[in-house]
Amino acid sequence: MKKIIIICLAIISSSLFAQTDEGTWTIKAVSINQGLDWSSPNVGYFICDGTMVTVGLDISYLENDGNQNANSHLELGWRSYLSGDVFGGISMQGSIEEFEADEVDIRLNIGCTKQLMNRIYVEPSLGYNMINTYDGGRLALAVDVRFIF
Repeated sequence: MKKIIIICLAIISSSLFAQTDEGTWTIKAVSINQGLDWSSPNVGYFICDGTMVTVGLDISYLENDGNQNANSHLELGWRSYLSGDVFGGISMQGSIEEFEADEVDIRLNIGCTKQLMNRIYVEPSLGYNMINTYDGGRLALAVDVRFIF
C-alpha cells in the first residue's frame, strides 16, 4: 500500500511542473499586465530541455489628429527554466517598418509556470522594462496564459 501511495504522489507531482521538454510548442494567448507598454501574443518552441525561444507579432492601430496609423512590432524572446517551474528570460521588441537599434525595447523577467488545466498554464512574472535606450526603465507585473502542446 505504501508503494502505491508513493507512486501516485510521484505521478501527481511530476504533472504539476511545466512541460519544458525539447520539441514542445507553446502559444501565449492572453496577457494581463501592469506597467508594461507591450506584451504581444507569441509562439514558443523548446530548443532543448528547459530553454524556449519565442517570436511574436504585435499590430496596433493608433489614431492621431484624425489619422489612423498601423504599427507593427516584432518580439523575440528567450527563456530558461532555472529550477522546476521557475524561469528567467529576456525579450526584445522593435518596429518592423523602421527598425533602429536605439528604439528597441528590452524586458528582463522572472516568473513561474503553474498548470491551470490540462495543457493550459498560468505564468505570473515580475519584469524590468527598458523602453528604448534613452527612456530609463520601470518594473512591471504580468500574468500570462500559455497553451502547451
